[in-house]
Amino acid sequence: MVQYYCITSYGSRIFLNFQATNHCRSLIEHTRRSHNTMERQISCCQNSPTCSRPLKQWLQQPTTFCRHNSNGLFGVIRENDADLAKYIAKQMGSETMTTLLTTHETVFGDTCLTFAASLGRLDIVTLFLDEISRIAHSNSEKVAISDLVNRETSRGKVVI
Repeated sequence: MVQYYCITSYGSRIFLNFQATNHCRSLIEHTRRSHNTMERQISCCQNSPTCSRPLKQWLQQPTTFCRHNSNGLFGVIRENDADLAKYIAKQMGSETMTTLLTTHETVFGDTCLTFAASLGRLDIVTLFLDEISRIAHSNSEKVAISDLVNRETSRGKVVI
């Protein structure tokens, strides 16, 4: 019979059954993935190689923008990665997210919401609207989602 074990940070061995072995492997894989996530190259809304940067650089404060006045969040929307969009929303401050989601526009007249809607990213649009509601609720403010999805950008783009 083969025995599996994990080595703890203290160097001791913990013997595992088959289910625990799978759990241990998934924990190791999760740790490896999260480290690689910060180094992952993400482009802007135009998928321009000159605007491609590691995620950790896009998350720096003050917020970094490329020559298109775009942010890494636009690249994540383009890639349709809802999990990474959720991660970025949690990492950025509520003030930055509110600005990015409601008023900040690229040189093409897109906000994060209009860009996601134009690409048909319903999960990401829903995630952003939930994030705006959460931020407004935490600040004891009331926001009408209908006002956000019906807001016209400088180039005449709307979410709905």
